[in-house]
Amino acid sequence: MLAVLLLLGCKPTGSYLRRYQEIRPSRYTILLPAGREGLPCISRFAEHKRRLGFSVELVAFTPGGTPAERFEEAWKLLAERAATHATPAYLLILATHEELPMGPWMLPGEPEEEFLSDIPLTAPWEMAPPETLSEDSWRIAASPPGPWITGRLPYDNTETIEAALGAAVCFESPAESDPPQALLGAERFAVWADSAFVMSRARAAFRRAGWKGELWSQDPPRDRPTGTARRTVELPRPQAALEADRKRRGPLRSVVTTYTPTVSMDFLTRWAELSPRVVYAIAHASIFRGGVGKDLVDGDNMRALDLDPMASIGPASPAIFVSTGCLTGYPGNTAIVELFRRGWIAGFVGCTLENGPSPLIPAVRAEVNIAYFLARGLPLGLAVQATKEAYASESLRAPGHWFFPSTRRLKRSNLLSYVIYGDPSLAARPQPLVSAQ
Repeated sequence: MLAVLLLLGCKPTGSYLRRYQEIRPSRYTILLPAGREGLPCISRFAEHKRRLGFSVELVAFTPGGTPAERFEEAWKLLAERAATHATPAYLLILATHEELPMGPWMLPGEPEEEFLSDIPLTAPWEMAPPETLSEDSWRIAASPPGPWITGRLPYDNTETIEAALGAAVCFESPAESDPPQALLGAERFAVWADSAFVMSRARAAFRRAGWKGELWSQDPPRDRPTGTARRTVELPRPQAALEADRKRRGPLRSVVTTYTPTVSMDFLTRWAELSPRVVYAIAHASIFRGGVGKDLVDGDNMRALDLDPMASIGPASPAIFVSTGCLTGYPGNTAIVELFRRGWIAGFVGCTLENGPSPLIPAVRAEVNIAYFLARGLPLGLAVQATKEAYASESLRAPGHWFFPSTRRLKRSNLLSYVIYGDPSLAARPQPLVSAQ
C-alpha cells in the first residue's frame, strides 16, 4: 500500500525548483555574542565567504542580561538590518541555545507542544514575539524566504566551532567527484519497509540528477542491510556522567569509568569510505540518547569510532547531513556535536521536536523533495524552505488536514521545529546538470 501511495504521491516539484533557483542572496550576516568575533576561525570563514562574492557582516549582541533581554537585543539588531534591504540574506548564528534562546515557543491552545526554533527570531514581526505565538505563525515557516535564510551553530566550544567552519570551507572547495555520492539510511518506524520505501524514492531523486545513491536499511528495497555487524564494546563513560556520578556518590566511593554498549559501525565505516556529499537518514533520536538511528549514527557508534583506527580517520571531505526523525535536531544531540567536532559534516538538518508524517502523502513527498532539491543544487537553506513550502501547500489539499485537528497540529510542529545547523548557503552541487522536471 505504501508503495502505491508513493507512486501516486511523488509528483514533480520543478516549479518550486525554478522559483528558488532565482533566489541568489549576496549578503551574509554572522550573529554572535560579543567577544566571540575575535576567534581566528571566524575571520577565516568570513574571508572565505567574501572570496565567493558575499558581502559579510559580523553582528554582535551583548552576552549579559537575561535570556529574554539577549533575544530582544538580537531580534532588534536583525530587524534593523532587514529593514534596509528588500532581498533575503544568509544568516549564521554562532551561539548556543543558552546564549541566544531558540524558545521554547508555543502555539495558542497547545501548551504541551513546546518547540525550539529560530523562526521567531528572524521573522519580520513588528515587535519581538511573545512565548505564545500567533495562530498563523506557522505560515512564516511555510512561505518563500523572508529577510533571513538561517542556520545556527549551537555550540560555544572553540574546537567544535573551528571544525564546523573549517568543514564548511572545505565543502565549498572540494576535489569534486563525478558523479557525486549520496549515502542514505532508513530505520523502520511503524511497519515493515515503511521508511525503506520512502528512501528508495529519495535515492531515485538523486540518481535521476546524475548522482550515485546507496541505501542502507533493515528492510528492502535497499542496497545494503543495517544492523548485521552489531557487537558489544567497552567504552569510557562521558566525562559529564562521571562528574555527576562522583558528586552523587561522594569522594570516598569509587565510580564505574566504563560501560559496554552494543554498537553497529558498518554505516559509519561506509560513510568514511565513500566521503559522500550528502548523507540522508530517516531515523529516530532521543533527547537522552542522541544520535540518528541506533544502527546508523548513534552516539555510542560515534564514540566507538576511536576503537577503529581506519574509521576514526573519517571521510576525505565533509558532508551535508539531513534527517527527518524525531528530535534529531535537539540542541546538544551528542552524535551531531561529535560529527561537527570531527569535521565529518559541514551542515545538518533535523527536528527539535517529536514529529510525524502528517498529512501522510504530503509528508512523504516532503521527505523525497528534500533529496530532489539538494540533488539539483539548491543551497541548504533554500532546499529546506522549498521543501517546507511545498509540504504546506500540498497539505491543504489533504482531507485529513481539514477533518482532524491533530493533523493540522502535527503539520505546524513539523514546519516550525525543523532547523539547520551550520552554514545555510552550502550547495551539495553548485552547478546542477539537469533541468527541472
